[in-house]
Amino acid sequence: KISPILEGLEREKAEEALATLVAQQSRWENALKTWRLMLAVARGEEELSEEASTSSPSKPSPSTFRVSGKRSGKKLAHLSSNGIAEICGEAIANHHGWEVALRDFDLEVLVHANDEVLLVALPIFERQSSKQQNFSLPGLAQPVAWAMAKTCAIEANDLVVDPMCGSGIILLEAVQCWPNAKYLGLDIDRKQLERSSENLS
Repeated sequence: KISPILEGLEREKAEEALATLVAQQSRWENALKTWRLMLAVARGEEELSEEASTSSPSKPSPSTFRVSGKRSGKKLAHLSSNGIAEICGEAIANHHGWEVALRDFDLEVLVHANDEVLLVALPIFERQSSKQQNFSLPGLAQPVAWAMAKTCAIEANDLVVDPMCGSGIILLEAVQCWPNAKYLGLDIDRKQLERSSENLS
């Protein structure tokens, strides 16, 4: 539990203590191995992905990053989300030698603190907001559908087939980001195909 560590500390000292926990966390290297692996996959370098996950000065490392902070709970009410983001950003920059960048960053770090736990997450996949579109008939959650399509490493002129497309969310998410491929959706349920058609329109 994180609250006993921070309880009783003034806001500034509590945020500094939190930032130290985040920046000096022992699991950073394992998290970065996963980041390198997924970066290789996203670039279509699957055959290099195992090698890319290893730690080496020659392997890609983030040079820029951004921290998003979130605080909840009564015991940490004296902290602020913006304060957490700012102080954690400074601590990570000092500890890892990365540069803070609010735009066009290599890595995003999410820091969520509440009365029970401290969560530090590194999002691997992210849709660009300009690509997002809400469909009239819901199906699979759109971020999940986008992530599934992303793992296919779709290239121009590929034929992407979804044999159980349902309301078509996976294909419709994919076509927004990879418009130069061809898409085919199938489903045994005619009502689901009608839902896909309505979402497409």
